[in-house]
Amino acid sequence: GSPSSPLRSPPRTWEFDWVAPGRVSQGTVYSLFGQRLVRLAVEGYHGCVLACGQSGSGKSHAIFGGSGEEQRGLVPRLAEGLFEALRRCGQEHIVKLSYLELYNE
Repeated sequence: GSPSSPLRSPPRTWEFDWVAPGRVSQGTVYSLFGQRLVRLAVEGYHGCVLACGQSGSGKSHAIFGGSGEEQRGLVPRLAEGLFEALRRCGQEHIVKLSYLELYNE
């Protein structure tokens, strides 16, 4: 481009397996996304949860939740579901979990 016109990158396309609609309950988030992640993890697949958005949009609340049983977030529900499913298998398992949080990126 010329000095007077800004350089523009081509538009990017993003693909997601799922996107949660706004204002859904923690239980619904787990039903929509978490149960499948648990099932696939028990089958030996890796899983990833990504929460992105502007400050105050509810990312941490969706991932960790609030106080009380109904407000538990996705991570506590995933852990509970995964360990319950593995307990039912009756075999020994190794579970590894990583967590990464980025700010100001």
